Amino acid sequence: MKIFRNHKVYVQNKDLSKIMYASIHYREGIPQEVISKAFTGSFKVTPENMDEYTTFEDNDSIRFFKRMPYIIDYDKIRKLSENEIISIIKATMDRISYICSSLNRKRGPKKLSEYYEALDKIDLLEHKFFALRTILWERQGTFKNVLPYELTDAYRLRMAFNRRRNTVSQNNY
Repeated sequence: MKIFRNHKVYVQNKDLSKIMYASIHYREGIPQEVISKAFTGSFKVTPENMDEYTTFEDNDSIRFFKRMPYIIDYDKIRKLSENEIISIIKATMDRISYICSSLNRKRGPKKLSEYYEALDKIDLLEHKFFALRTILWERQGTFKNVLPYELTDAYRLRMAFNRRRNTVSQNNY
């Protein structure tokens, strides 16, 4: 998932790993900031950190993630009703079925590249499906999505407390 706030984009690590995988076939340029954060030897997605977020602040990175249709925009989807989310899930599954059936209907010898391209599309659509499912489960109360700390109520309360404390201490001088 991706979250756009305060001239930044927060992207879940599992989505970054998907970009790394799909970048082999991805036609658009990946911004330098994304490459430096996600493609370095120190970046590794594990079961422990896959739901954590990496922050990007560069305008090129923000535009890049806005154009990524397979990474769900958390704020746009969470505003939808359960039925609307279910409709998007069904449309995603229909698209997967269409890709499979159209590949199977082709007559004559198929190029290996056609299979790989179809598998890549299916893989990205499945990734989108799982993100949508997660938001649906969150809406239904069966899953708790962990947002970046900067976007939580605890962070906002802490910042408000610090601002108030600084204002009080400045007024005492």
